[in-house]
Amino acid sequence: MSNEHGRIFKANSDGIYFTRQLDNTNYNSMQHVEWSTASGIEGVMLANQIVNMNAVSRGEVKKVRTLISFDDGDTWNTIPASMENQCISNEDCRLHFHSINDYHKHGLVSSNPSAIGLGMGIGSAGTHLLPLSRSHTYLSRDAGKSWIKVSGRPTLYEISDQGSIVVFAGLDTPTQHVSFSYDWGSTWHMALFSETPVLVRSIAYVPTVHNLKILVSGIMIDQDQRTIVSTMSFSEMRECFHNQLNPRESDLEKWSPLNGEKDRCILGREALCMLYGVVDITY
Repeated sequence: MSNEHGRIFKANSDGIYFTRQLDNTNYNSMQHVEWSTASGIEGVMLANQIVNMNAVSRGEVKKVRTLISFDDGDTWNTIPASMENQCISNEDCRLHFHSINDYHKHGLVSSNPSAIGLGMGIGSAGTHLLPLSRSHTYLSRDAGKSWIKVSGRPTLYEISDQGSIVVFAGLDTPTQHVSFSYDWGSTWHMALFSETPVLVRSIAYVPTVHNLKILVSGIMIDQDQRTIVSTMSFSEMRECFHNQLNPRESDLEKWSPLNGEKDRCILGREALCMLYGVVDITY
């Protein structure tokens, strides 16, 4: 029975002195540590921690929970889940995410440095992480502070440049469609990319000068099991407009990962970003 675990340490600015930040962090025999950061925002990180170490030492299966830090690992907290996840009680309703050890597309949470605050992950709600087959797909617009469920199953997903397009398709499930959003997950649309069912293996975006393209590749469900690569173009998405004098007419809005908090500082600084609002698109 696997019982690999370790600790997270943080070095000072010179890289000489280290302080212990988190015990019983989960990793596997390949030493893949279940730890990641939010791209583009300093100080935000997530880690998976084993909560039943005594039982694991006796040969029982690991129970893992996900923790998040907004101060570069000095303090850690669980992630509240909304009651739509049908938890037994509010006290036990916490979100936990799969990592590269059992979900090979991404780490704990996938983010894009140009889409600040936007992240996606595969996980479950409860006292600890459930198997991948019983997990869902979640999206955060505020650097992990809150999450919404965007699919009731595990998916492959991609966050395009600056978050203008978010795309996902079912994981290990034959499909002819992908789901996409151009307003940071507020609304979702479906698009046909194949006339026959396909096991999707990867989704990637290709930024170009004039438009944005999404590449979907997979294996066709037929006798030959042919590989298919489909290109989806979002060429009609208009350029965003910013009006400093009248923010209501602007496609951009000021955003902080700690909106609503009295203290909006992260590591002693208040982080304010200009993010895309809803834009018009024709698919």
